[in-house]
Formats: sequence, structure tokens, C-alpha cells
Amino acid sequence: MSRKILVIDDDPVHLGHVERILVQLGYQALCVPSGEKGLDLLMGPSKSGIEAVILDLIMPELDGMAVLTRLQRANILIPIIVLVKPSALDLAMSAISAGAQDFAVIPVGKERLTVALTSAFKFSALQTLTVERDIEAGLLPDIGDLDLIDPELTRLVHRAGSIKPSKEPILIEGAVGSGRTMLASAIHKASINHDKGLVVLSAAALNEAATAVTLNTALSKARNGTLVIQECHELNYSSQNLLIETLQKPKRRDAARLILTTNNALFDLVKLGIFLEKLFYRITLSTLRIRPLLERKDDLLKLILSEMRRFASLGGYNDVVLTNDARNIILNASWVIKKRTRQFILRTIIERSENLVISGQDVLECEKLRPMARHQNASGLSLVNEAGHMRSLAEIERDIIEFALEKSGGRIADVAQELGIGRSTLYRKLEATGQFFNEANSDIIGDAA
Repeated sequence: MSRKILVIDDDPVHLGHVERILVQLGYQALCVPSGEKGLDLLMGPSKSGIEAVILDLIMPELDGMAVLTRLQRANILIPIIVLVKPSALDLAMSAISAGAQDFAVIPVGKERLTVALTSAFKFSALQTLTVERDIEAGLLPDIGDLDLIDPELTRLVHRAGSIKPSKEPILIEGAVGSGRTMLASAIHKASINHDKGLVVLSAAALNEAATAVTLNTALSKARNGTLVIQECHELNYSSQNLLIETLQKPKRRDAARLILTTNNALFDLVKLGIFLEKLFYRITLSTLRIRPLLERKDDLLKLILSEMRRFASLGGYNDVVLTNDARNIILNASWVIKKRTRQFILRTIIERSENLVISGQDVLECEKLRPMARHQNASGLSLVNEAGHMRSLAEIERDIIEFALEKSGGRIADVAQELGIGRSTLYRKLEATGQFFNEANSDIIGDAA
């Protein structure tokens, strides 16, 4: 039986053109004129028969990017080839970052569509075989160890494992606090070099004048292992050129694998001349996008239970039980993504509990006890510590800088301007609160997190 391919395009002329090509190539074409009708088919009972999607990005009402986003949220894995006009090639890069496998320029030709479909089916088959092989061989990463139970994150780890060669750079896109560094660590632990060094370098926390030197040091320390560069959009030109030179060199056996993270649209920075185009195309060949933590309730719940069990272990207890009411209240609370507030409330719940079976009422009562509820300004910055005493100026300054970094998306120039200080002064303050961490085979250089 011929493979069934869904074509979504609002232009009836081009829709018919693609359908004729698919029939000539021996495929069964299923054509719909809108994103809504395409989603109905992909999410309905007949979705199992569709093996690939050809998707027009520019459509009225629900466009192609919206279709990609909904499929990703529904964890529907299917090869997707997007169609773009020659004047909108930047949309193709955004679509690939959002989960599409390839793109073709309108009007699409028979040869281009043949190549795109062949590549998409090969990638899909390789991804499936990789997962099945690892399950049979017992090589799947330890989900508990990697702090991953969300199906999407597990899929991203497997997708990274299917990228050949294994030293190919990976770009991870996602919002601040979404777990990009955690995902990078999981990819490292699931790799064949998991017993080698993992070095994490925060580009946002580096002194601009010494960035290239520090980057060179990090590349040396990460030999045979993995180098994670957080907020790679903050790298200066000299560091970007150094990465280009590194990636262009013949791969040494002991070369580090590069994993870069960002919360910015790199293509927009390329158009502004801030990020080098040559580096952009070199690191975006393998891009993984991670959703915000609030959209991954399984991950968030695991984080909460992990923290509560850690607090319980301090009192000699082994486990914690949350009732359904308690889970719902915590998962939907405004404070749940604020680390310090969350940990204070969770620790208070554990300390006040008699049997560690936590009810919704227990959570509500402990919410009222948090100092931040009575001693904070409009931004949520606390002026007192958990014991009710005033915090030091150094602690409050650190929180203000951290808040400004989150608010600006990690853009150093914007933070310095809003705080009314020079960039060099801000770099010194970041260095004063930064870390150089070395534990077992893990290094963190200039981590401002």
C-alpha cells in the first residue's frame, strides 16, 4: 500500500500541483485547504494512516507555525515539510526550530519534493530504530537520574542521540527556567562519552574582554566530553569566530561536543548583525526546542516531589504523599516557579506535617506563613529572610540583578542600562556572585544561574 501524505495549503492551485506530484511519485495524497482541517485529521482517529505532512506556512486564521506548535504540544511525532515563498525563507528556519524536518520553496518541484520526503522518512525511521534499539539493549538513560519524565524531554534526548556524527553541535532553544541546561546534561549522560567531563559555560556572566580566553580554556577542559554554552547569543565577535574556527577544523578524537542554549531568536540577531551568520547556520543544523516548565506538568510535579523528599530526609523520613487537592494547588500556584519561595513553602509544609501525607489545607495554611507575602515589593523581591530578619544588601543586590536578567531575557546591555550602571561594573558584580564549580566530572564556569 502506498504511503499517505497529508498536504495542507490554502492555495487551491498549488494544492493541486503538489497533489499531482505526489501521485506521480507513487504516494497517496490527502489534501485539505486549512490548518484547522489538517489538525482535525492529525489529531483524529484516522491520524495513524498519515505518514508525513506537507505544510504551507502562510495561511489565514491558523497558519503553519500555529499548526507546528499544536502538534508539538500534543506530542504528535510525524515528518513535516514546510512550504515557504522565496521572500520568507526566515520562516523556514523558525519552522525547523519548531519541529519541521525540511522545507521547500513555492512553487515546489518534483525533484525537491522527492529529496525532502526521502530525507524525512529516513530521519523518522532512524529515530524509531534508535529508541527501539536502546530499549532492547537496556541503554535508555536513567530517567530518575536525569530528572526527566516528560515524554517530550525524553523524545528530545533520543532525538539528540540519533544525530550523526555524535560530535555534531546541538542548539537548545527555550525560555529562562525551562530546563535547557538540565536537558543538555541529560544528552551528555545518555551519550557514549557520559563518563567524561561536562563543562557548563555561561556566556552572559563572562567578562567581555576575557570571553575568548575563557572559552578556549573551557574547550580544553571538555576534551572527550561535552561543553555546554549557556545563552550563546551573548558571545562577543571574537568568541563567535573562535567557535567557527573550532567547528571548521577536522574533528579530533578528543574534541568536545558543543551544546549551545539560547532564549533569543538567533536569526533575528543575525539580521541585526549581532550574531554571525556563518556560526548560525553551523549550529542550527540540529536544533531542539524545549517548552516552558509550566507547560510540562509532569516535570514540574517531579521537581516538587524531589524537593519535598529532600526536605523530609533531613528529618529522617523517606517519602512524602501528596493528595490530589495538594497537587492541584501547588501546580497552579503563582509561586511554584519562583525557586526561593517554592522551597520555603515546601520546607514549611514538611516541617509542620505530622505524618507526611500532605493535604490541600496543609498547603494553603503554609502559603500564609511565607515572609515574602508580607515583606516584598511589587517585583516579588523579599526584604527579609526565612527567619524574619532583614537580608544583607549583598543578598538583595544579587536578587535585583537576577530579577533584571530574567526580565530582560539575559541581555546584559539591557540590564546594565535599566540598573544605571556600566557593563563592566555589571560583569564584576556577576563574577563576584558567580561560581567555578568542579565536582566529580562536572564543571561550571561563570554560572550566573
